[in-house]
Amino acid sequence: MKAACMQTYARALLLALLPVALHAAPASAHPHVWIATAVSVRFANKVPVAIDYVWTFDELWSATAVEGLDTDGDGKYSRGELAETAKANVEGMEEFGYFTQATKGQTTLTFGKPTDYWLESVDGIVKMHLTLPLASPVPDGADPIEVLVGDATFYVGFDWAKEKSLELAGDVPAGCKTEVEVDPDTGEPLTAFKIVCAGAS
Repeated sequence: MKAACMQTYARALLLALLPVALHAAPASAHPHVWIATAVSVRFANKVPVAIDYVWTFDELWSATAVEGLDTDGDGKYSRGELAETAKANVEGMEEFGYFTQATKGQTTLTFGKPTDYWLESVDGIVKMHLTLPLASPVPDGADPIEVLVGDATFYVGFDWAKEKSLELAGDVPAGCKTEVEVDPDTGEPLTAFKIVCAGAS
């Protein structure tokens, strides 16, 4: 992603989440918002068919994201009250690939539009749930599937969630496992992983 495009998206995302007027600012290497990601790769008939995400926004964003959205005044934020904000955010992420890149060998895997997406506010923290379906079948072969979740410009920073951060779900073939990639310089885990299936051909 180019920095200017990421800046445009981030501003749109902020406008969708925060009811304030913001001025565009140059993107930098310092993230403007943090997301803790939990990833569940869903299998059907022994092949991956979708990624189920839970993205937890940082406390600062969460504190202002729901301002003015409690339309019935009950002190809670229903899925319906947050529906338009969820829709705006999902639509805004489309041109940026939903912060997801995946390959198998030399093949780039493509994704369809998200399904089953919604926002919730839990103990003052905003979470986005979305399912990102694969648009075409994953090719056969022994190569691992490699997935990167993140923004190359660092306008949005991604970390792993503290609980259930990465799993395989559904009709998973025996011998399949995940391997989290590690920064070679720092040894810190990256929000990137491989799905390796022993005996795949």
